[in-house]
Amino acid sequence: IKSSASLRSSAPNNCSAVCSVKFFIHYTVIILISQCRFETAAANCKKAQNFLEKHMKIYLAPLEGITGYTYRRALYQCFGGFDKYFIPFILPNQKGHLSTREKKDIMPENNEGMYAVPQILTKNAEDFIQTAETLQEYGYNEVNLNLGCPSKTVVTKGRGAGFLDRPDELDKFLDEIFRKCDMKISIKTRLGMDDPEEFEDLLTIYKKYPLEELI
Repeated sequence: IKSSASLRSSAPNNCSAVCSVKFFIHYTVIILISQCRFETAAANCKKAQNFLEKHMKIYLAPLEGITGYTYRRALYQCFGGFDKYFIPFILPNQKGHLSTREKKDIMPENNEGMYAVPQILTKNAEDFIQTAETLQEYGYNEVNLNLGCPSKTVVTKGRGAGFLDRPDELDKFLDEIFRKCDMKISIKTRLGMDDPEEFEDLLTIYKKYPLEELI
């Protein structure tokens, strides 16, 4: 049997051992929690990656004078990776003919291998339908309506973003092209012409029609 003096002399060592055990348990718990959080974060990251791979699409935006067929072909051949390649807008004319630049841009051999989507800029339903039918003859099954161009020369003529300022006319336009056009139609839009709050009314119009997608 140890004396009280002996116990007192061994107390610091006992305390040190207890403290060491507490320290070990404390940091073991921290490591386990950290590992658990890391595994949870990794799992969530994987889920997010799977979601993005399944749902997120990467498109090449149409930029007039920049993303012509030469640029698109070089981008496709060197990098690829785009789900769709939007062709800069076609501006229908009264004769219904495509310009030389527009013809070169949409020729199938200049867009081989890529999912190319021609874009149309107009406020006239008949012009849109006629141009869409021409594009269909070239093998395209989807066209895009440009309601986003903010250029002053475009807007003042009620085309592009300027069409958004005429919701009733836009509604009638969409009704006609969706009734008469046998192609997929997507729309490039803005939130509104002057105010983002305009989008609620625009969305009400868009939801009436079977859009391929709203961009």
